[in-house]
Amino acid sequence: MYAEVMRSLSDGIGQALGIQVVKGFPSWGRLAAMPPVGAIRLDGFTPESAGRIGDDRGSLSWRVTLFGRHEQEMLALVEGLIQWVARTRVLTVDGKVVPLETLGGSRYISVTGAQQEEYGFDVMIQTTV
Repeated sequence: MYAEVMRSLSDGIGQALGIQVVKGFPSWGRLAAMPPVGAIRLDGFTPESAGRIGDDRGSLSWRVTLFGRHEQEMLALVEGLIQWVARTRVLTVDGKVVPLETLGGSRYISVTGAQQEEYGFDVMIQTTV
């Protein structure tokens, strides 16, 4: 179900912001991955409680990194994502209701110095499965 949640988030974010959202991290050599672009990655899992072996219920934390071509575009992407989460509140994935919320965010810090990463921002989204 995790892959389906990721796909649903990626599709919803892409449609709401009008950008491509790649699963994983952008490969800057591909023309389609040039800013404005988003990237979604699984950042963590917190089990719901000490349940039965194999019980996979809990919270998934997703890191959504938004890259703009300049500061104003990056700000618009961040604002749009936060508004989308606030409006959407739940996803329906494989017939199951999956609540979502924004946990916060911070400036993306490039480790490569790639110019495409200059205007990047990480937003953390949590889903409950």
